[in-house]
Amino acid sequence: ANVAAIQPRSGHIDLFVVGSDGKVYSTYHEAQGGWQNWFPIHEMRSPLGSQITALLSRPGHIDLFVSGNEGGVYSTYHEAASGWQQWSRIWGVDMQPGSPISALSLPTARVSLFVVDKNGKVFSTYRLGASNWEGWLPISNLSVTPGTRIAVLDTRLGHTDLFVVGSDGGIHSTYIEGNNLQWQPWFRVTNMVSTPGAALTAL
Repeated sequence: ANVAAIQPRSGHIDLFVVGSDGKVYSTYHEAQGGWQNWFPIHEMRSPLGSQITALLSRPGHIDLFVSGNEGGVYSTYHEAASGWQQWSRIWGVDMQPGSPISALSLPTARVSLFVVDKNGKVFSTYRLGASNWEGWLPISNLSVTPGTRIAVLDTRLGHTDLFVVGSDGGIHSTYIEGNNLQWQPWFRVTNMVSTPGAALTAL
């Protein structure tokens, strides 16, 4: 199983995992109390082994993203005053059930999500602050194996890079720059050949 970890504040660690019953569970650790018992985050059900994405999008606010059993993108969030909210679906895209969801938080209060849909196309959506999610948009016409994780990186102010292994095994990249909200055409990163569906890491 895949375990997601996040440190929302000094001395506090949160863990998240999909349990054997398909529910999303969490626990946390603080120096004085140690690890607490695992607890389910409401009644959300995901395919076993699904990857959970945890994001500290602003101080005191944790976002979680995970695939539903039918391949939908689901989200919840936690704030100290209100606890964990009910899961809600971000409508407009269907993934292969259990697919990973990549997330990026920017200093502009923008949170962006990137997924590969069930037809092997890369899609993205975003929200600004506490506003609603925008509609999902395809990022050019690259063919990718469903279930592939996308690596996303904010390399400098106003510049975001994406990296993914295409269905041809090639390492492909695109980027967005400044106020131009159009992604550039995908291009291959030299002649490296990997396994379709493989995950990339970007730092």
